[in-house]
Amino acid sequence: MKISHIFATFLILVGTTLVAPQAMGHDMTSGNRVNSNNPATKMTNTNAGNVAVQGYDVVSYFKDNKAVRGNRKIIGQHDGVNYFFATKANKAQFMKDPHKYMPQYGGFCAYAMAAGKRVDIDPQAFSMRNGKLYLNYSKSVQQDWQQKAGQYVKQADAEWKKMQQNAKKGAAY
Repeated sequence: MKISHIFATFLILVGTTLVAPQAMGHDMTSGNRVNSNNPATKMTNTNAGNVAVQGYDVVSYFKDNKAVRGNRKIIGQHDGVNYFFATKANKAQFMKDPHKYMPQYGGFCAYAMAAGKRVDIDPQAFSMRNGKLYLNYSKSVQQDWQQKAGQYVKQADAEWKKMQQNAKKGAAY
């Protein structure tokens, strides 16, 4: 069963988090899964195992310009969040400068973030822009994102900043 692009866009815009992981074929649990006082950890899209980007290797997006599933045995941790890597070399590269490889908006869908919403992602739906990694809910949402990426980045940056400020204050985000 697939949710149409129009329906997914509607849900993003009205602020509904999609909750059909089996229908979409991937884990949709995200955010606030960590018992931590670290605002960075609470603002990262993780699965129930506290793994970011659904276990995909964040360095591979930059190095190979493709989504590569990480190896569960090659784990790096930053700000209390686990990251899987395809190779030990990728892990070492990440550990030297983790912020360089972090997906924007805590790994939530960049298109949804432009509307102030935290929505899970499909790790295969990604864009590299000005040396930054942007993830999207689906490939069809990614196509919309790319048409007006400059505009959406500005909107999403502003929304993300508000969410981070609210998280630091202990407010709902």
